Amino acid sequence: MNRRVLATLCVVTVMMGMLALNMYPPLKGQTAAKQQPGPVPPASLPSPRPASAPDYVVYRQVFHHLMALKDRANEVERRGGNGRALGNYYKDRARLNDDQELTFEKIAADCERDVAKLDAQAQRIIDAAHARFPNGKVPAGAQIPPPPPELQRLQQQRIATIMEARNRLRAALGEQGFQQLDDFIKVNVAPQVQPQPIAPDQGTPAKHSAAH
Repeated sequence: MNRRVLATLCVVTVMMGMLALNMYPPLKGQTAAKQQPGPVPPASLPSPRPASAPDYVVYRQVFHHLMALKDRANEVERRGGNGRALGNYYKDRARLNDDQELTFEKIAADCERDVAKLDAQAQRIIDAAHARFPNGKVPAGAQIPPPPPELQRLQQQRIATIMEARNRLRAALGEQGFQQLDDFIKVNVAPQVQPQPIAPDQGTPAKHSAAH
């Protein structure tokens, strides 16, 4: 691999750094149109298995998924359908009462809003960095820049924002209520949250060359 190709790959890697925060896709097999809860188990939930992803990743997906289901349920209702099964997915499955469900939704909505602001800031930084190197190519003799320090700061803020929302949820639901929800998440949601590798784009000359 020649130095020019290596330099190009390094720039691509640097600029993908912040996007790695979003490498976890929506819950596997959980499209909004298919969110139909099954029977609620009458017995207590089984002991949770270890999560396959950090808590901040799992809860980010849960908060996002909850709000997506609420939006989808509202859309179904506007069209004259019955969106209850979608809108009450977590309430029914995790056996939350009305107050707990409303608290869960409010905290999820707050987290979604705050994370979206941080992601927008990060995207602007990434776009500006990309603009310095059209097509991801480093001019001959140019130094490869380090990742913008602002991205690391935003990453830490993003993690802190999600974990703060999780802690708010624990305080609002109480230890027993939170444990009931957390057990459901650990058993039914966390195993589905898996990192999604960034596949090489064979259409770009630099990456195509690297493959050889």
